[in-house]
Amino acid sequence: MAHAPYDHCPCGSGRKLKFCCASLTGEMEKISRLRENKQEEAAQQALEKLSDAHPENAWVATTIASIHISNQKYEDAWTELSQLLESQPDHLLAIALLATAKLAAEGLENARPELYRAFQRCRQAYPDIISGLALGIAATMYANGRFMSARQHLALAMRFAPDSERPDIFRRLVEFDSNKDVAYPLRSVHLLEKLEEDDADDAVVAEAQKAAALAEIGCFGSAVTIYTKVIQEAEGNPVLWANLGISHAWEGDESAAAKALSYAAELTDDEDQAIEWESLAQLLQLNDSDACIKVLSRSIEIDSVSQILTQLDQIDRIVRVEVPDHEEMRRQGHRLPAGLFQVLDRSSAQLNSEEIDKLGIDDVPCILAQVSVFNPDEATQEPARLYITGQGDELSGEAERLLRESLGDALSGAIETDDNAGYSETIPEEFFGLQWRWSFPHEVPVIKQRELERAKWDQVISEVWFATPFQGLNGKSPQEATADPQLKVRLAAAVVVLDAFCDQSGYTIDRISIRQRLGLPEETRIDATNETPLKSYSSCQMMRLNIESLTDEQISTVLNRALLTYHGGFLYPLLQNVLTRPAVMNRLDLNRIYTGMVEMARDRYDREACFHWLEKGKEQAKTTDKPFENQLQWEMRELATRLEDPQDPKLSQLLSRMWDYYGQKLPDLRDYLIQLVRSCNITPPWEGGGDSVGTGDGQTAVDGIWVPGGETPEENSENKLWVPGQ
Repeated sequence: MAHAPYDHCPCGSGRKLKFCCASLTGEMEKISRLRENKQEEAAQQALEKLSDAHPENAWVATTIASIHISNQKYEDAWTELSQLLESQPDHLLAIALLATAKLAAEGLENARPELYRAFQRCRQAYPDIISGLALGIAATMYANGRFMSARQHLALAMRFAPDSERPDIFRRLVEFDSNKDVAYPLRSVHLLEKLEEDDADDAVVAEAQKAAALAEIGCFGSAVTIYTKVIQEAEGNPVLWANLGISHAWEGDESAAAKALSYAAELTDDEDQAIEWESLAQLLQLNDSDACIKVLSRSIEIDSVSQILTQLDQIDRIVRVEVPDHEEMRRQGHRLPAGLFQVLDRSSAQLNSEEIDKLGIDDVPCILAQVSVFNPDEATQEPARLYITGQGDELSGEAERLLRESLGDALSGAIETDDNAGYSETIPEEFFGLQWRWSFPHEVPVIKQRELERAKWDQVISEVWFATPFQGLNGKSPQEATADPQLKVRLAAAVVVLDAFCDQSGYTIDRISIRQRLGLPEETRIDATNETPLKSYSSCQMMRLNIESLTDEQISTVLNRALLTYHGGFLYPLLQNVLTRPAVMNRLDLNRIYTGMVEMARDRYDREACFHWLEKGKEQAKTTDKPFENQLQWEMRELATRLEDPQDPKLSQLLSRMWDYYGQKLPDLRDYLIQLVRSCNITPPWEGGGDSVGTGDGQTAVDGIWVPGGETPEENSENKLWVPGQ
């Protein structure tokens, strides 16, 4: 890199290069070219000579440190930079690089002092390094499940990033906000509350402002220290306690954050604000790893893979499932199992149509664990192994006992707990009773499966959740908490937490009816005005908006946020309103909107609404530039829905239309339709089915669907594939 004489000197002195380190320019540019040409060793040798000749030159020292960091020699970088900072304690580049080396070498907790010094001192001079540090912290926090901290550090990284890097960080932020693995209140904007001068004396307000300023630049621990101090002078101030809680959450200390936010909720007279703070507190409590059920993996070395596979196929409580063809896993070097099985809590017998009709939620086999069998790996000399993977000791332990009883001597090896299996999936212990994994016999139609799923949701909410003790309710169940007026806010917050859990599981609860059963009043609606700061609203605030009060411009802003959060209970009525506003509709991708409405109606188990929005999508497709292709895609979506019920009276008519009208122009479509009806055991109208479609006993339809230009779908399954090391 060439340096002009009147550029600022790279040594960091603040002077012009001509009047500072001009004599080193030629050598340093030569070293830069060596590095660009990947001649690292030659560059290192040249730098060492230059360092011997100029032992206190900051340009040389920081360049050496940068090379050490690039080569992951963090301790060497630390030594070089520490020596430089002894003589030049205010050298900004050295401060920023020292924080980088410390974070990489010793982890976040040990690096906090250096990080906070870099955030305070270097954000203007070296915003790119500060942005990179924030990104690194965000990744660490996300990996540890500290989601509020991860999001805030992403926002911090984008604030300081160079223009060229902002689009990529913005994309990451969008991906985070749309990530259903995170409860929606946690993937949201959260702002520190402003402390009004009427609520505290001038000294407290000044200190609170100082804390907020430190939090603004990422020094969350420093903000915590100040808030903790000033709270002693204003103990009963809910704003200070809430800001302390949010700062703790941004720092990553969720236990302390939960306590502070819950106390803030007790102090405030604003019930709606109290419910939101308490909701965050309860979600942060649930996220405590000590109170979560983890995915566990046990493995046993086996002698014969073929023998084990044969024996597993003969056990009535074990069913074989297809091993997905995961190209991405292969690219990452993961092995795929030779066989994949589910261990059930009861046998999975074949059912006739009469038995299917009588099938209830207590009759469907539940999956206890997954069994995966692996061939020996010659490359790693890993022997053949059988893995038992499941959530928690109880379920995976029961699966192990069944396998040992059934396989006998073939499974006589010692069990090994695989701590390095790589599973990060957990579920809060308090919600473990609200989740289940079913294994439907293949002949059960999808429409019957959905009927049973909805009934199961009704049961787990109305019976299990209402009777489950929760830490956030002082150890009481929601039903018990209704008798304690002091728990009113906590009970309302518990409904929000339930809503978030069900939303992650793809189910929309009826918050109104649940609150009514608990004796809670209706949620307060927010009427928007021209001054309403919608962009800074949290998810919980946004969901309390009176949609009718929004202007066309405001509803567009809210819609953009809601499409990311994708909470069906809010997005569905929001889109219904949007579709009555021509000025807003004209700016939308209606194909995407109608597709979303179909999906959300499906999640609500509302089949009639599904067909309503499918019809809307087909009508809209007629007005597009490619009406034939777009209408066909909607016909395929309708076919997928009608195939859920092989007895659907309109299925034959739809198949005839697709065969006669679209099949004439797309011969491949006819081939696909033939394969599809055969897989569903359907007698199609083009083979003499007449006006009705004949089916075998209870044959289910596939849940996926092919569309022109797309790949043939694999059979859909909600069961996760757990592969050790994934």
